[in-house]
Amino acid sequence: MDIEPYDVTKAYLDMAYAIIDSEISVADDLNAKSSQHKNDADLARQSCAYLYSYMAITAFVSVHLFEQWEKEDSPFREWNSDFSSFERLMRIRYRELKDGLKALCDIVQVPRMHEQSPKVWQHLIEFVKDYRDFFVHPTPKKFSEVISSAKARPMRFPVDTAVEAIGYFYDKNDQQRPAWLEDRRDLQIPEIVVASSV
Repeated sequence: MDIEPYDVTKAYLDMAYAIIDSEISVADDLNAKSSQHKNDADLARQSCAYLYSYMAITAFVSVHLFEQWEKEDSPFREWNSDFSSFERLMRIRYRELKDGLKALCDIVQVPRMHEQSPKVWQHLIEFVKDYRDFFVHPTPKKFSEVISSAKARPMRFPVDTAVEAIGYFYDKNDQQRPAWLEDRRDLQIPEIVVASSV
């Protein structure tokens, strides 16, 4: 049986791009409460942008660390010889994205991102800690504060952060960034329609 090819990083980033480009419209019969419905839809769109952008970065790191793990006489596997499986290693040692990024820098022998691109690293940490974590685990007490802060940033902030974090590895290896990393629109969601549930 043939296995279908997938590029998980690209798929997640495509979704993040598509969601930030979408327009929100409210069905006519909801106009009396359209402000609330539109706010909810906007929050949903924003959370998708953050979550899919984050998943694109984690997919990129996981794929490349796995390639290193699978190599014959893998230095990466040797460094982590106390783990019998890649899945367990990722679940325990590289559960945090920043640890996985640092490991990937070390194994592909590029300077660590926080040393070479502190602005990208700072955006990445803000993106993960201030927003991504909140969208996954919303805290009612801080809800308005976090949402207001996220809305104050450009809608593209999570996607741009993902592009720069992933692009860093291409740049440092003197490789051309793939077209899908450079704002290409293979997936489009022109409109999110808030429809009546009745």
